[in-house]
Amino acid sequence: MRITIDLRRSRTGHLEGVVEGEAGRPALAFHGVIELVNALEVCLAPEPPDDRH
Repeated sequence: MRITIDLRRSRTGHLEGVVEGEAGRPALAFHGVIELVNALEVCLAPEPPDDRH
């Protein structure tokens, strides 16, 4: 799995940016370290099973 993280420092000094996972997953914006960790957890979560029959 490949994850891309675009980091920058905000005017207030916090980390902010975007986390992008594999194709088909949404890019997640974050502001602060806790939101960065939450975005990484979402990107690394397994794909839900496809329940369509």
